[in-house]
Amino acid sequence: MVKKNVRCRHGRGRNSVKAKSTSSAHSDPSIHSIPSQPFTFQSPLKPPLAPKVASHVKSHAHRASKHCRVDAVGYRVPAKHLERIVEQAAPVSTSLDTDRMHAYTSGYIGKERVAPRAADHTWSLNELVSPNSTFQFTLIPAEISRPIVDASQCVFGAVIPPPRAAGGSGGPDPTFLAATDECAKLLECNQSKLFKHRDGTPKTPRKHCQGIFAVEAVGVSFGGGQEYPKRIYHSEAHAKILNAFLAALCFIWLAQHASSGFFTWAPRLYAYYAQNKTCVEQENPGIHWNFARSIFACCTFNFGPQTVTVEHLDHLNYLFGWCAITALGKFNYCQGGHFVLWDLGLVVELPPGWTILVPSAYLCHSNTIIRVHETCYSFTQYTAGGLFRIVDNDGQIRHWMSEVELAEAKQKQRDRVLEGMNLYSTLDELRRA
Repeated sequence: MVKKNVRCRHGRGRNSVKAKSTSSAHSDPSIHSIPSQPFTFQSPLKPPLAPKVASHVKSHAHRASKHCRVDAVGYRVPAKHLERIVEQAAPVSTSLDTDRMHAYTSGYIGKERVAPRAADHTWSLNELVSPNSTFQFTLIPAEISRPIVDASQCVFGAVIPPPRAAGGSGGPDPTFLAATDECAKLLECNQSKLFKHRDGTPKTPRKHCQGIFAVEAVGVSFGGGQEYPKRIYHSEAHAKILNAFLAALCFIWLAQHASSGFFTWAPRLYAYYAQNKTCVEQENPGIHWNFARSIFACCTFNFGPQTVTVEHLDHLNYLFGWCAITALGKFNYCQGGHFVLWDLGLVVELPPGWTILVPSAYLCHSNTIIRVHETCYSFTQYTAGGLFRIVDNDGQIRHWMSEVELAEAKQKQRDRVLEGMNLYSTLDELRRA
């Protein structure tokens, strides 16, 4: 198990934060719970400050296997629930060699490599998987938790179903599905308020790297000329609506469910995110993550109403990190809305309420088209690669550095390229945890 030292600057001094090894899937402080009562929509409130994750892990890890965890909304779930998920999962095997990932990164972010012609086309399911298809991709049905593994059984992604109903048997929890419906309704009802001209007429969605549909990103980011990490700016009117989303129990539940799935299948990677989060908070005391029990620094609300993405990479995300994409809306998931992993030749069923976790800065991905009368929204969570770079650089940007500091930063960057793959876990490791 690899341990890493990350130095954090806080005030005048520098603190050394050592990541705790997370060999057990039971040491997660943010495991989601399975509510036994209906959710309610909360009034617009500023989201609470996230707790210091690393210290919480340290103080509770030794007894986590015996005790239940309390999530952000006060429910509990037995730790053995995660053990059952890992044991009952059906892995998706691929021929991918994840050791090659280091060739596509500077150490923190990916490299754009999508052909321009591919970024202008959307595809139907039949075009990708039918007997007459030129692609002959493999269709992955939505069944149970499905870790995606490389040729060495290393887990580099996962498909996460909704939590089960109380008792752990049977179908998905109906209150969770109701929460996903509520999320879709919030996006639908507020789209016209967010995307309109001054005279009140609706704006036409602009084309961007993911497709043609309305989006809003919320959270902590770093890059693009910023001098320090900060929350993405929004006008007062937009911020009021987006803060209401962040305070809504339905989105809180989706966020923590995805974060829990992340920890389940990549505990070492999760620990690296946790120590990075702690360091960013120490350097910027007034900053806060979107959700108290989600490890991701940023999220995007995709308003659709038909969120069908073209082939693309989110290359500014941390290359070895995972992006959580949760499908929402009303569509026939057997006929459309599939998640396409172009580098793997996979077409994954992604019903409303399901989440897929993938290294979106490395794997080209898109969605299949849906029918004209259907709606598809999505909720994504991720962390920018720049946040990991600024922590490794002790809170400095490079044009501030001395020659000695710059040489040290470049060496850290080279080390990070080699260390990134060590953050993934194998199936055997997870089963022995």
